[in-house]
Amino acid sequence: MYGLTHQALTRWMRSLPNGEEILARVLEQSGIDGSPDDFFRHYTDQETMGFLPIVQGETGLGPDEIMFEAGMHAMETFIGNGFEPAMRTLGDNFFDLLANLDSLHDNYLASFPHMKAPSIRPVRNDDDTLSIHYYSAREGLAPFFMGMVKSCAADIFDLQIDIHHRVKKGKQGDHDIFHVFLDPTAGFPVANGEISLGKEMSVYSPDKMMTSTLFPWHFVVDKELKVISLGKKLGSRMKKESIGVEMRQLFKLLSPVIKEVTFESLLELKDKPFIFATSTKMMMNPEEYHEQLTEEMLRQQAAKNPNEIVGITDHIAMLQNGAVDDDNDSESIVSSKAPSALGSSFTSARSSIDMMDVKLKRLRNVASMKLHGQIIHDEENESIIFAGTPMIKGLEEMEAQAISLEDLPIHSHAREVLYSSMYQTVSIQNSADIQKKLLQLDSSMTAVNEKKAQIDGLLHSILPPVVAESLAKGLIPEAESYEKVSGFHHECSHKSVNHLCQPPIHKIFTKEIN
Repeated sequence: MYGLTHQALTRWMRSLPNGEEILARVLEQSGIDGSPDDFFRHYTDQETMGFLPIVQGETGLGPDEIMFEAGMHAMETFIGNGFEPAMRTLGDNFFDLLANLDSLHDNYLASFPHMKAPSIRPVRNDDDTLSIHYYSAREGLAPFFMGMVKSCAADIFDLQIDIHHRVKKGKQGDHDIFHVFLDPTAGFPVANGEISLGKEMSVYSPDKMMTSTLFPWHFVVDKELKVISLGKKLGSRMKKESIGVEMRQLFKLLSPVIKEVTFESLLELKDKPFIFATSTKMMMNPEEYHEQLTEEMLRQQAAKNPNEIVGITDHIAMLQNGAVDDDNDSESIVSSKAPSALGSSFTSARSSIDMMDVKLKRLRNVASMKLHGQIIHDEENESIIFAGTPMIKGLEEMEAQAISLEDLPIHSHAREVLYSSMYQTVSIQNSADIQKKLLQLDSSMTAVNEKKAQIDGLLHSILPPVVAESLAKGLIPEAESYEKVSGFHHECSHKSVNHLCQPPIHKIFTKEIN
């Protein structure tokens, strides 16, 4: 996990009496290389959970109490790292913020690619209390989340709450459930019905082609959760017999977490972001997809220039029969099989085939595709519509899934999200590099200070303090004048140099005998 938990732990320990001393002892025993609480650094679960027994030994508290107290400092950590505006965009009340936390996690995956964020589902109870369903693949973090929820309510909404761990993951259930007591007037959204005039003015109904153009990655299921429609981009990746099959055969629901996927359970979470993964069994294999793309390109080219498509079809046949070496360039192929009078249309078509060959190679590595979006209830037709786009965060994923920019509808902001994710990734990497260099600089400065202390100690051991301090500062000490001094010299061999001194050594030094 990333440094949120680490930084919240260190903030809490600093708040304790003698906190700096406790923290220093904990960090000394932790054995973590580099910064132990870098917010943007990924730490292993072993490194994070390795903190607990050390902190427990230094504070005498249990692991659950430690994690809860650390969670109480989580919002302070978020705010300190500049994430308060992002938190406030999630809603103007406590309930909406919790309901939209999954969206925040989804959009920060590019910046924190190793993040395994929990899924949060708040439910308003009949008695105006709140139940929070907490789904997490990690163990031991439920108390941390409880503290974080309590600090979030106080720091963001100035709302005091009581939170209790009603159902614990394991023997009691497949996920944690928290019960929250709060002021309903401050914690829940105020009911505001839609303006009827807005509904009355929405009179346009797009046809099938328009719907597929606007939402090329959509799919629709009926009451029995059978697929009855696929957008053109999604449909081009699926096998022809996909229409009419059960949704679970085509897609796996990744988020939100639903124990049993039914028509009704999907509608209960219609205000949540949805992530589906396509089925590898029902998605076209690379050869099928490549063949379909080739045929479509040839049909379009034949409609424009029916007399110039012969050379290309011959080349396609050679490709399918394995008669063309992949290393041969397109010019040698054209000269051997195509008439010399072929115009620019052949070159354009041949380039398209080359691009599809590249796309084919990329598709070989695709396991499945993730689609991120929302569901809408079509009450008139008793169906559920999923409208979304491929969940891609960078160039590597685009290439691996053979997705180009034109595959992403302009209105969906998928392009903006892509570039924003790439920018976030670069920014986080730059921040990590700067942090690493600062740590190296701190280490170098520590070594320099230690060496300087050794030199200062040596100077003070053999020279007067005034002289030693001047030399330590790089200054030449001024000579001092004394009326009387005592001198010592070695008598045994001074004759060899005595003739060089004027006056002789034995006349320079005198010995006063009391």
